[in-house]
Amino acid sequence: MSPPRPAQLPPLNPTRVFEATGRLLSVAKAAEELCVTPAAVSRQVRALEHFLGVKLFNRAHGRLELTPAGSRYLADITPLFAALLRATRAIQSRDQGRALLKIRSPATFAVRWLIPRLAGFHRDHPSIGVQLTTSSAPLDLDHEDIDAGIELGDGSRPTTQSQRLVANVLVPVVASARQQGPDRLERVCQTSGVTRVVGVTGGPPSGGRRR
Repeated sequence: MSPPRPAQLPPLNPTRVFEATGRLLSVAKAAEELCVTPAAVSRQVRALEHFLGVKLFNRAHGRLELTPAGSRYLADITPLFAALLRATRAIQSRDQGRALLKIRSPATFAVRWLIPRLAGFHRDHPSIGVQLTTSSAPLDLDHEDIDAGIELGDGSRPTTQSQRLVANVLVPVVASARQQGPDRLERVCQTSGVTRVVGVTGGPPSGGRRR
């Protein structure tokens, strides 16, 4: 025997349209409040009636009236919409007083180093939110909409404050079959600014350029 299907929630937009129409008892006024056309209001109400399997409105003498089922349903959902509105306003008011720190970082560094530390930052600074974007392009703090950035370099930015996070060791690696002579790798390293290379032909290197 298959398990019973969970009860379906009603479609939110038609329910919202029904609440406005039932409260105002006017398709035209509901359309004006919701910034849609009267025809769209009528379609949404019909969609909710089809979902519920009951008629929610009657027209009598040119006026819109709630059916008994519609009246009960409106009475039940009105407090729910009021609670949703209160919850929305409450969270919006909290976020308005929350500072936002905008940071840009290279993607790999963000994933491996920065993001694992954000939980601790939020725990220590609950009033500060963090907006993180990723890019390897050079930082342009004068024109980008960010408060801070992370980049590979020596921190020589005269007009900004820099703090080294980690040392970055660049290690040249080449397959033995492609080395093209015992001095090939060392010449490439010297050209690139790497002044110390150990373990070219085997074993882990113990030196390299730090940035």
